[in-house]
Amino acid sequence: MMTNNARVLALGLCVALAGCAGRRAADKCADAELDVERTWTREARLSVESRLLSVDATRGRARVEKIVTGMDNVARDWAMMQRQVCNDRFLRRETSRRQYLQMSQCLSAHLAQQRTIVLVMASAQAERFDKLEESLSSVHEELRNCQRAAIYGQYDGAGLAADDARDDVSAAKVYLASGAVEAADAALQRSEGAGAGRSIGLRIDAWIAEGRVLAAKPEYAQARAVAERALAQARAAGYSLAVADALELRAEVSAETGDLNAALADYEEVERVRARELGEGAAATARAVHAIGAVYYQMGRDDDALRYYLRALVVQEAALSASHPTTANTYDTIGSIYTAKRRFDEALAYHNKALAYQERYLGPEHVATGNTYFHLGDLYRDQGDLDAALGYYLRTLPIDQRVWGVDHPRTSSALQAIGEVHLRRGAPEQALPYIQKALEIRRRVFGADAAETRASAEAMARICASGRAFASCGQPKREESR
Repeated sequence: MMTNNARVLALGLCVALAGCAGRRAADKCADAELDVERTWTREARLSVESRLLSVDATRGRARVEKIVTGMDNVARDWAMMQRQVCNDRFLRRETSRRQYLQMSQCLSAHLAQQRTIVLVMASAQAERFDKLEESLSSVHEELRNCQRAAIYGQYDGAGLAADDARDDVSAAKVYLASGAVEAADAALQRSEGAGAGRSIGLRIDAWIAEGRVLAAKPEYAQARAVAERALAQARAAGYSLAVADALELRAEVSAETGDLNAALADYEEVERVRARELGEGAAATARAVHAIGAVYYQMGRDDDALRYYLRALVVQEAALSASHPTTANTYDTIGSIYTAKRRFDEALAYHNKALAYQERYLGPEHVATGNTYFHLGDLYRDQGDLDAALGYYLRTLPIDQRVWGVDHPRTSSALQAIGEVHLRRGAPEQALPYIQKALEIRRRVFGADAAETRASAEAMARICASGRAFASCGQPKREESR
């Protein structure tokens, strides 16, 4: 079966050597629907719909309809754009052969993403429903930016090796968005085999995906090195959107490792580039605005954080809808800011808006739902309702352990919170195992001098100063201690 790019090259040869009649070109351009139908057939649609419903029949119907309809929209727009690009070249003669090839390569990359989304859907797990929505939103937005990507020359590879490598990198991006880190890693390894055919733009794309795989492991030093390499190449090539993507990766690593000033500077540049190139109302721009709010929140600058989150929310509600998982995440975070400002009624209202979506569409075991449970724990802790706080933190911990792993720094947050509540309730013996595990994780990941590690060490010191005898404090262990 002829691939999309093979068809592109055949058409280009026809025009260059012999010239094609208008009707023949029109017939060729009509093949766009056939290409996308091979990926998103009626049978595939029914199979995916049935599979997704089988994952969660009680909450699944509305979610499944959103995801399947989203795929319908991506398929429709892909065919429309491919037909327009083809007609611009062969009927209207408005674009050069090089521009046509670049546009078609961009569209082909997104067709590969659609194929991967179908595969992810076919083996869907409940916790990935929101990730599927995010993947579709990302593909849809990037699809609309193919013309801009072609202008910047980001799709300039040639040959079947480049086609295969591009498809693998595109697949890796979808796997990453759906939380399938190992599958993303495998796809990137396959793309390495076609290194000789990879263009600069494709290499940058692959490095950014590789950096996100490393950050998810988490191997932050390696992820930062990859981000720096991608950024240097993107700047040298003049690919402004790729510069923004590389900066976003570097900012994510900086935020995760506590370098908040560096993260803020990078995210602000990402916002400027995307606002200029894509517009203020683009979902990718809103993602950068949201990230700036997140950094301000980590810095304790709640007013600045709230301002940026509310800006992001306006775009998300318009571009993604109020029931999109990204929008629900923003509701949850705004609730956390109101908690920090001790505006508890407003905080509870926003957390409940997030939870209404998450528990209905994602379920109580989903990682996003777990985040909202954690933040509700913070709310009740700050109100002094320690029993309610402990209940929410205890609901968060097994979710984090299952999703991130028992030794992940994100899991240490739940461990630390549970231990702190036990300390405030005057139960250091119950706090000990949680604080001890949190301290172990944070020393290994962040180092002894990091703020997170110091917080766990201080809690451990309070346990040791409680007058109880614990072996971990260098004292004989009492018989009744656990």
